[in-house]
Amino acid sequence: MAERNERFDALILRARETPQGTRVVSLLGAQAGILDAFVFGGARSSLRSTASPYVYAVVSLYHDPVKDFRKITDISIIDSLSGIRMGYGKLLCAGAIAETILKTHAAGGEYAQSLELALGALKRIEKAQDDDKTLGFLLAYLWETLTLLGLDPDMETCASCGRPLFDAPGERTFRLSTDLPGFVCRRCDPEGRIFPFLVLEILQKFKIQGFEAWDALVLSEQSRRDLFDLVRGLARHATEDSLLFLSSDNFSSFFPESF
Repeated sequence: MAERNERFDALILRARETPQGTRVVSLLGAQAGILDAFVFGGARSSLRSTASPYVYAVVSLYHDPVKDFRKITDISIIDSLSGIRMGYGKLLCAGAIAETILKTHAAGGEYAQSLELALGALKRIEKAQDDDKTLGFLLAYLWETLTLLGLDPDMETCASCGRPLFDAPGERTFRLSTDLPGFVCRRCDPEGRIFPFLVLEILQKFKIQGFEAWDALVLSEQSRRDLFDLVRGLARHATEDSLLFLSSDNFSSFFPESF
């Protein structure tokens, strides 16, 4: 028979309502990948209320491959990540993670790694005590995703001329290219946004230590803003500027002195 049932662990990335009132959720599974499934039931349905963004669960699906139709028949929660819903900043960062997965198709099909990375970030965001930590875990996630995509820039060489990024004595700044997805020296892009060397040191720590790097960092608001602008710029370039959650206006509450 064409119809069959499926059961796997999945992270719910997004839920949207159809004009008919049916809920459609986007799921990420380590093997199943990214897929959409219908959730039927009224407003008081426990299945419908459970099928919410950022819930990690064992999902049972009915799948008709001929019609390419899927509906969720049961959800057994592994981790509701309910703490994410306790603050605007946490929801915003979680939304940015989900959108990044959808727009990059889980870093080009790296489903298992993308799921592990997303869960690591979301669990830390859920437990974060302030917006500073919340933002840091999002930035670490985005940097790791760029690495999965193979789009993390060379931190030593100019993306334009190929010479050392810091080739002048005492050189402590670099530029984010306005045209290329990388870092450039002052000669190649004098109009590019200038960043301090400290930002590269932080990104190196992310690369080596992952999320744990943020726990030991104490940064000024300007350093946090520089790091946000740099990683955000690279992430939006990688997705052809399609990450709506990463709009600067959305993050104004994280940098009250800068907007």
